[in-house]
Amino acid sequence: IANMKLRKYQEALSAFEKGIALPADPSDVWRGWFLVRAGNTLDMLQRREDALPRYEQALTCADVNGSRQIAWQWLEVVYQD
Repeated sequence: IANMKLRKYQEALSAFEKGIALPADPSDVWRGWFLVRAGNTLDMLQRREDALPRYEQALTCADVNGSRQIAWQWLEVVYQD
């Protein structure tokens, strides 16, 4: 998240992708958020076609603090910082 706030989007994406690559059950509380944030970062990098599958994958994960609702939101509207 810090890298996103600093607008270091490539570094942020790398960190989120590392988290996504870790073996985890879909019910893992962090997995959905890693996917949402990876999608956000891809949107900021103007890679919408790559962002959409991340949001869709987040919908299959545990709903933690509204993560699914947020994933739905970003499926319909491009994330902007």
